[in-house]
Amino acid sequence: MVRYFEFLFPKQIPLIGGIAFSLLVMLSACEEEVVVDNTGEVAFAAEFIRFPAQINLQGRFTYPVYVRVTHPRGSAGIDSVTVRFFVSGQQSPLLSLPLFDDGTHEDVIARDGVYSNTFSPVNPVVFPRGTILVRAVAVDVAGQIAETALLQVEALPNPPPVLLSVVAPDTLPSGTAPVEISVVVFDSLGVEDITAVEMRLTREGAILQTAALELRDRLAPDTARYGITVDSTLAVGHPTGDYALEFEATDEGQGSSGIVSRSLFMENLPPELFNPVLPDTVQRPASGVDTIEVHITVRDPQGLGDVSEVTFVVQRQGGPPTTIEMFDDGDFDAHRDLVAGDGIYSRGLTVSPTSTPGTFQFTFQALDLAGNVSPAVVDSLVILP
Repeated sequence: MVRYFEFLFPKQIPLIGGIAFSLLVMLSACEEEVVVDNTGEVAFAAEFIRFPAQINLQGRFTYPVYVRVTHPRGSAGIDSVTVRFFVSGQQSPLLSLPLFDDGTHEDVIARDGVYSNTFSPVNPVVFPRGTILVRAVAVDVAGQIAETALLQVEALPNPPPVLLSVVAPDTLPSGTAPVEISVVVFDSLGVEDITAVEMRLTREGAILQTAALELRDRLAPDTARYGITVDSTLAVGHPTGDYALEFEATDEGQGSSGIVSRSLFMENLPPELFNPVLPDTVQRPASGVDTIEVHITVRDPQGLGDVSEVTFVVQRQGGPPTTIEMFDDGDFDAHRDLVAGDGIYSRGLTVSPTSTPGTFQFTFQALDLAGNVSPAVVDSLVILP
């Protein structure tokens, strides 16, 4: 993952009509940053939104550039936006890169004030090694100019990082204790050049999850161990089967180590239900309505985050079944549940003078996100006339 300068505020606000002070405000309606002067009018200004923090001269990389330009007339007032690249000590630009706000050239939304394009340090001009000075220049239809602050970016050959070793399990049983997964990464420019080390859980080529590995140990100035702790919650939402763990390191120059893959058999067992709580018998009230509480506890080897739903089917002998959903949301008034996320699912049922007396069977089941269904738990309740 290449690192970019991400700009939240303009580094330089140009003088507008002799006024040296500007105010940056957020317009919530469009969620864009707009520079206005102290009269409340939108100012003519330019700012970098995104630019690479380093330019890699080794390889044929392309880098996106984004510049936001504001103007009192909006996009209609802009004639051109250009990014100019200079070598220190030279007056003529090494490269002048036009930017666009037309939905092309990496531009996402046309005429939204964000101008973009991509550049390569080897085509059409080969960048020299060293410090590159970069500035964006916007020209409006009246010939006025707004410039960004000057950026200094290093251009240098940057060989990609190398994954030296991977330590990962080949099996992750359901309910397993936490286990450390780690990789050792080498980078010729030093550990500081490594921007990200990622692990991806995949199946049949599809990426299911992505996680960042954290720096654990600096083994040498150019070598470090990165790791992540996982447990059976990695299997949440994924059925038992064969998977792969993919590892990749990236650096400041956009270089990639390439993907190193390890096979993983991952197990996901169904949830379990136990300790149903409901009265054995209920007397119909002579008037009004009584509420009875129904509770049951669920346990899932992958954690409660794997539980999709808990329901019970209630059926009077000889009558039709009715499926009722239970909740673990802490909403006592709606569902008679006391504590959210404690694994106790709840539901309230009402009994009135007109309720049909008889024996009612309750069949509880839980479903997890991988499609596993728990064994049924059965209990009963008798409504007395």
